This record gives sequence, C-alpha cells and structure tokens, in this order.
Amino acid sequence: MAKKRRQQNLDEKLRDSKTAIELLDILIEETMGGIEYCQSQLKKRDAASKAVQSTFEEILQRHESELRTLQRRRRRLQEIQENKKIPAKLKKQISALERDIILLGRSSWSGGSSTIRNRKRDLADLLEQVEICLNPPKRLKTVNDKFKVGESYSRQSVTRSYDSLIWQVLRAHFEFPSTTRSGSSKVVIAAALPAKEEYAAVKEMHFTKTLETLVNDAYEIVAELAEEMEEAFENTPESLQDSDIGQAREEAASQLESISADAPEVPDSLQEYKVIHFPSKSGKSRADRAGVAAGILRAAIGAVRQHLDPPPKLPRSERKSIDEFLVQLERDIDEIESVEFPGMYG
Repeated sequence: MAKKRRQQNLDEKLRDSKTAIELLDILIEETMGGIEYCQSQLKKRDAASKAVQSTFEEILQRHESELRTLQRRRRRLQEIQENKKIPAKLKKQISALERDIILLGRSSWSGGSSTIRNRKRDLADLLEQVEICLNPPKRLKTVNDKFKVGESYSRQSVTRSYDSLIWQVLRAHFEFPSTTRSGSSKVVIAAALPAKEEYAAVKEMHFTKTLETLVNDAYEIVAELAEEMEEAFENTPESLQDSDIGQAREEAASQLESISADAPEVPDSLQEYKVIHFPSKSGKSRADRAGVAAGILRAAIGAVRQHLDPPPKLPRSERKSIDEFLVQLERDIDEIESVEFPGMYG
C-alpha cells in the first residue's frame, strides 16, 4: 500500500512539473534513492540468499543505467536552454516535447508507443534546427557552380555529386520543404556548396573526434536501445509478456543494459587521441543502429592498434589497461551483434 501511494505521489509531482528539466530532476532524485536503497540492502550481512542478492544487483544495474540516461538527457536540455544562439521558441518546443516523451513513457496508455515514436521524430527535427543554430553554414573557400543558392534540387543529385554523408557534414547548407521531413526528395540550397576537394577536407574535420568521444558515442547508442527495448517490453500486454516475443524483448533490454552499464573507461593515454571515423550508411531500425555502435567500436580498436604500431613507451600498468580496454571492446562488439530485436522496427 505504501509503495502504491509513493508511486501516486511521484506521478503527481511529475505531472505538476513545469519544465522537462524539473521533471528530469524529480526522476533523477527518485532513481538515486533507488540506487541507495539497493546498495544498503547489498551491504547487509544477513542477506537472505544469493538469489535475493542477485535480484538487488540486477535492480541496481537497471537503476544505474537509467540514471546515466536521465543525466545525459538533462545535460543536453540544460546546454540547449543556456545557449543564447538558440531561439527561445525552439527551446520551449524542445522542453515540451521532452516532457511529453517522458510522461508518455511512464503511462499505461495502449497508444503510447506510436505516439512516443512520433514525438521522438519531432524532437529529432528540432534538434537538427538546434544544430544549425550552433553550427551555421561554414564560410568556404570554393563554390560548386552546379548548385545555385536559393534553387531547388533533388537529394539524389546532391548525393551523386558528393556522397551520402553531406547531409550531416553540411546540414546547415540546405533547407527542406516545411511540409515534409528531411527525407523529402527535394532540397533548397541555403548556402553555397564547396568544390569536391574542399568538401573532402571539411568532411574529414567533421568526423574527427577524440577516442573518448567516439567510444562514448557507441555506448550512448547502446544505452538508448536498451531504454527503447525496456519500454517495448513494458508496453507489451501482460498476456503476451511471457510469449516468445515478450521474452525476446526483455532479453534484448537486459543484454543492452548490461553492455552499457559496464562501459569501459578509455585509458588516460588514449583519451585525447584523434580518430577519423566515417559512419557507414545504414537504416534506422534498431538492428541497424546496433550495427552502427559495433562499427564505431571496431573503428576505435583499429585506431588504437594503429597508434600502438610501433608501440610507444608506456608504463606497464598503462599498457595493461589498454590491453584490457581492447579486450572489452571486442567482447562488447560480440555482445551487441548477438542481440536480437524482435518485431517492431528491429
């Protein structure tokens, strides 16, 4: 009864929150409370049994994974709200969408899953607008006269002249029809496009990251997939949760959660090492996104091995740390690729 009342109080506090950040703060506090409770239970010497301990360890792992996700979303929102380059209207829309997505994810409404997907697509569009505000069209040295500013062209003709990555590298140089999403077949040139030689240099710079950032990107994808699969299982009707598809969803969520919860620390000597990684062309299914995460980790392994040939002078402890880091990345790649995404968008 007390647990039910506590849940009702939490739901009331969430509904009464004015902004997404306030809502996230409530959930972060609640999740930290759950972590502290599990830790206190695990410290008790008179724990009932290994099974009980194992249960608390699993719950603790879920709470820790959820906390990282909540904190990541809060940091992103905070950075957007504090940035003066982003219009106030856009900030308000993003906050409202984030709040809707979180509340819908906690509801038992049967139509919540499809509505969440639509809200997430809307949010992705708004975040693209944020990216343009923060990274306006680059001042380029050359101009490709084939594409005139202000005129409309097919996406295919632009991709054929450059490559499929141009939509990420020079996103702010294009305008998409307001009646459709960025998947429209037509685009308007908003700023001059460069010659192919300059584009190649800009692309290389765009996809150069520190090894630490690159590895974090991969595990963030895994964490997002874990969250989505957990939502998918929770939204599976109770009568189907013990079915093959229900169990497969739960297993996928558990696997992904375990991988993201145990993400390795990048060794000190490698954290700022610069890596160029061009993402592979892929679809938007969950299996495709898992493949992207695995591909990023493979690129990280390749970059580290290249950096170590010939081996630089390093303390034995650091070299051991690097070897263990590479072993874990390889193990996690195998784990990610073994995850099965049943049914919906897998």
